[in-house]
Amino acid sequence: MSFLSQGKIVAFPTETFYGLAVDPFNEQALTALFRLKHRALHKPFPLLINDEAQLADLTSSIPGAYNLLIKTFWPGSLTLVFPAGVGVSSMLTGGDSGGIGIRISSNPVAGKFCRLWGGPITATSANISGMAAARTAEEVRKFLGDGVDYILDGGQTPGGMSSTVVGLKNGELQLLRKGPIDFSALNQAIGPHKHSVNLGKGQNMDDLCWNKEFAMGQVDNDEELLQELLTIFKDSSASDLAVLKQAVEKGAPVEARGPAHSIKGAAASLGLEAIRDITAAIEKDCREGSVAVAREKLPRLEILLVMAAEL
Repeated sequence: MSFLSQGKIVAFPTETFYGLAVDPFNEQALTALFRLKHRALHKPFPLLINDEAQLADLTSSIPGAYNLLIKTFWPGSLTLVFPAGVGVSSMLTGGDSGGIGIRISSNPVAGKFCRLWGGPITATSANISGMAAARTAEEVRKFLGDGVDYILDGGQTPGGMSSTVVGLKNGELQLLRKGPIDFSALNQAIGPHKHSVNLGKGQNMDDLCWNKEFAMGQVDNDEELLQELLTIFKDSSASDLAVLKQAVEKGAPVEARGPAHSIKGAAASLGLEAIRDITAAIEKDCREGSVAVAREKLPRLEILLVMAAEL
C-alpha cells in the first residue's frame, strides 16, 4: 500500500487483464500514469472500488437503473459511467464530460487490493494506449518496463474483452464499449420501464425546456404562486403517470389518453415544453391505438417529471 500512498504505479490482475493502479486523488500520480500509457488527456481512467458506499465520494448521484445493474452484475466486468462528484479530477472524467467510470472487480486479488487500500484506485489496462493489454506479470514488464513501480503477480488473467462500459442518456441505457457482458442482458436486468434516474439538482435541466418567462406570465409574475403550482403539478403528475403506465401496460389506449391529456395540459400552462410535447405524442399514439409506440416514450416522460420536481 505504501507504493500508492507515495504516488507510485502498481500493476494488478483483474477479471479481464492486468490493470494499473494509482491513487485517483493524487494529481501527480495521474499525470505519471497518462505519460506511461501515452494516453490522450480526453480519454478518462476508470476506477475500481471495493464497496458501494465509496460511490458517495465519487459521484453526484446514483441513477436508479444502476441499482439493478449493480445488484446483478457487481462484482464483475461491468463499468458504469456515473455523474462525477464535486472535486473529482478532470483526468478521471476525460475533461468536461462530467462522467466517471466505476466498477467492482470480481478478481480476488483486485478485491483484496482495494480493501487493503481502503479507497478507489484507477483500473486502466496495463498497456501503451492502442496496444495489446497485459494478461500476465511478465507481459506487464515487457510492455511497460520500469514505468511500473510494483506488480502484484496474480497469475494469468482471462484476457478476452475489456469490461463492458455503459452510461445513461436521457434516462436510457447507452452502450459505450462492448465487453464480456452483453448489452441485451443489461437491458433485460433493468426491465422495460425501469430507466428512471435519480437526478441531482441541476443535472441535464436544459432537457426540460422550461419556459419560465411564459410560466411567470401565467401567474402575473407571482413567484410564490408559481412554486405552489409546480408542487401541485408534481403530485398530480405522479398520480396521472401511475394511471398512464398501468393503462399502457395492459394495452388500453382509451384509458391511457385521459392521464396523458391531464399531464399535457398542466405542463403546457407551466411552460414545461418538453413534458407537454412528449405527452402530446403519447396521447396521439394512444388515440391511434399504437400502445407499443407510446410505451417506448414512457421512460423519457418519467425522467422529465423527475427533472420538473427539482424546479
